[in-house]
Amino acid sequence: MVHLTVGIARFMEILILAMARGAGTLLLAGLVAVGAVAVTIAGLRRLRANRR
Repeated sequence: MVHLTVGIARFMEILILAMARGAGTLLLAGLVAVGAVAVTIAGLRRLRANRR
């Protein structure tokens, strides 16, 4: 469990440093794009299910 918390803390530190450099905005844009694609796919699946 200790290794997990250390890993999370280190990951957060790297993330904050990346954001300070402006890479965070790029990462955020990527997450938004992935989210939009996932929502679109889910919506299309729902439409197909409703047609049947």
